[in-house]
Amino acid sequence: MAFPSLKALCTEAKFPAKADSLTGLIKRTSMTAVGVLAFLSSGAAHAGAPLVGLDGVGGIAFNPLAYLAGTPTADSFVAKPAVGMWYVGLTDSKIDWTTYGMATSFGKRVEVSYGFETLAIDKVLNIHKNTFGAKLLVVNENAGGSTWVPAVSLGVKHKNTTFPVSGTTKSDGYDYYLVATKLVTQLPVTVLFSAGAQSTQEQVTGAIGFNKERDMIYYGNIDVIPTSWLGIGVEYRTGPSYGTGSTKYQDADYYNVHVAYFASKQFTAAVAYTNAGANTFNGTPGPKLGFGGGFVVSAHYAF
Repeated sequence: MAFPSLKALCTEAKFPAKADSLTGLIKRTSMTAVGVLAFLSSGAAHAGAPLVGLDGVGGIAFNPLAYLAGTPTADSFVAKPAVGMWYVGLTDSKIDWTTYGMATSFGKRVEVSYGFETLAIDKVLNIHKNTFGAKLLVVNENAGGSTWVPAVSLGVKHKNTTFPVSGTTKSDGYDYYLVATKLVTQLPVTVLFSAGAQSTQEQVTGAIGFNKERDMIYYGNIDVIPTSWLGIGVEYRTGPSYGTGSTKYQDADYYNVHVAYFASKQFTAAVAYTNAGANTFNGTPGPKLGFGGGFVVSAHYAF
């Protein structure tokens, strides 16, 4: 696939780009959100995994966890919600990516979530994406009295994008996923392991549309928690591939290395370095669509 044509499409799209002002607004909004959430961080709830991921689902950044977002209470069927925001600055490809999400759960069994994303691409195009999610916890962690049984969940996400799609590419699509997550406390330090698989049609997480075909992608997380207030981890997900020959489309694999600070029982802040593959978007052409590396800041509040 000739990825420079994507850049050309961005350049020609008749959108109110205003990316210079938007970039500044995104950064100011991100810092304001961190300050507001820090101010709110008092009271009794919980912080840490799952965070509210980039698409609003309870997870880390790219990947969902089997755990449900929201703070359960003894006297309510509905958990208190969790909210989160992310700012991703992909400096190699000049992309500013900001997300806001909210998630809660019902009966300690079902999570529902919503995420809103804005991508300001190289000063020429703004893309907005919505994600509606639902997750079912099918196996509780440590079920049957075993300390080695992971939590297991099934989930679905419906996404839509404002990117000007054409041909057989669609503006909305569904993801279906399975994920298992385990917090291992028997090691010298506590470690969170999570792995899953997702059936998808997304292109660049759905930001530039959804393919007519489906592919299976795989993902995983490892987070070391050396103290009650610190988490250090790595996250990885493979990129989907559709079609063959001249019509083949393939996303790069993504990863990030992150540090999370559990400031209180309610507030978590995180920073990360992320890499979305070699920058073939507006860099050297290659077989996979990638956007290079950049930095990440995020803030999360559990009511």
